[in-house]
Amino acid sequence: VVQRMVVIVIGGIKGGVGKSSYAIRLAKELAKKEDIRIIDGDVAHPTCPSLLRCKDVKKVEEIFVFRPIFDIARCVKCGKCAKMCKENAIPITKQGPVLIEDLCNGCTLCKHVCPYGAIKERKEKIGEIWQGIVDNIELVFARTTSTASNLPHIARAMRKYVDKTKTTIIDLPAGMHCDVLALLDMADVLRLVVEPTPMGLHDFLIALELGKRMKKKMDVVINKEGLGMEKEIEKICKREGLAIVEVIPYSKELYQQYAK
Repeated sequence: VVQRMVVIVIGGIKGGVGKSSYAIRLAKELAKKEDIRIIDGDVAHPTCPSLLRCKDVKKVEEIFVFRPIFDIARCVKCGKCAKMCKENAIPITKQGPVLIEDLCNGCTLCKHVCPYGAIKERKEKIGEIWQGIVDNIELVFARTTSTASNLPHIARAMRKYVDKTKTTIIDLPAGMHCDVLALLDMADVLRLVVEPTPMGLHDFLIALELGKRMKKKMDVVINKEGLGMEKEIEKICKREGLAIVEVIPYSKELYQQYAK
């Protein structure tokens, strides 16, 4: 049986802590000994293609989501579809139900609860999945063509690209939304990249609680050492039994290289 390690790189919920840079750095280091796959989970703003300077990419999949079409001739305006819609995407007007597409998450619930068969299906393209390769690193990333409400659908579609035969690194987006949870669920190891600032410490605690609730094995990288709150992070790690696998000093030069 081939053993796999999926390293989830999460920036302690907070954006800008350097998780994508660390994900690329880790991928390049591991790629010296084995083939690596890195999945850029930030569908709205994928940065790994640029950081890897991956130019030879190809589209491998298009992602579609359900959209309701209302048959007004059959509709009796009972309002069940609107009542069951958790996103409040179906207001009922004098003419019948209408769809606010920016709110619809494509769950199909409205179609299933309609007792009159007045809701038909339309498929809408919401994103694309792309692949590329640089040396021994295979990159998977997505591009959205829709609204933020559909990001979880794209994230779930990317789960199939977790390769069970090789080490896979998933670079999570910032925040703690459904797209983050969909990819985090695939983790064997949740690696928290932490910034030693008040906001970084605050979000580190949130990310730590999330990892505990999802029963994930965790370790920590302290990035930008020298910003002041390293001791507080070390105390938390000692209390929680978390290994600090790396400490990366703050570097103005690295910031300038990243900007370029």
